[in-house]
Amino acid sequence: MSRFDNLQYKHEIPERLTLPISLLTQTNLNDLSYQTKGFDGGYFENYLIDEDGLLLKSKDKYDDAYNPTDYHFCSNYTGVFNFYSNFYPNAYALKTSYIEFKCQIVDGKVTELKLVEYGP
Repeated sequence: MSRFDNLQYKHEIPERLTLPISLLTQTNLNDLSYQTKGFDGGYFENYLIDEDGLLLKSKDKYDDAYNPTDYHFCSNYTGVFNFYSNFYPNAYALKTSYIEFKCQIVDGKVTELKLVEYGP
C-alpha cells in the first residue's frame, strides 16, 4: 500500500461526463471520497474542491489547534493530477466500480476535468 491524499470533490461534474455513469449507477459522484497521489508528499492530507471549483487544503493535522473542517485556499497551486475512487454502484451491487478523473487547476481553481476511466 502506498501513500495518498484524500479529496472531496464538490464542484459540479459536467453532465457529459456523468450521464453515462448515472444511467448505470445510483451514485452521486460528488458524494464519493476520492484519493490522489498527485500532490507532493502523500501524507494522508485532506483536500477539498469546493462548489466554486477552488482547491482547499485542510490545516496541518499535527497542529495543536487542528480542526478537520478548517481549510485554506491553495492559490499558488497550478498543475494536473488524477483522483480516483472505488464504490458500490447501487444498493444491490456485490462488486465495486472504479472511477478516475484528471483535473487541471490553475491558480487554485479548476479549469478542466476529464474522465480517465470508469469500470464496473
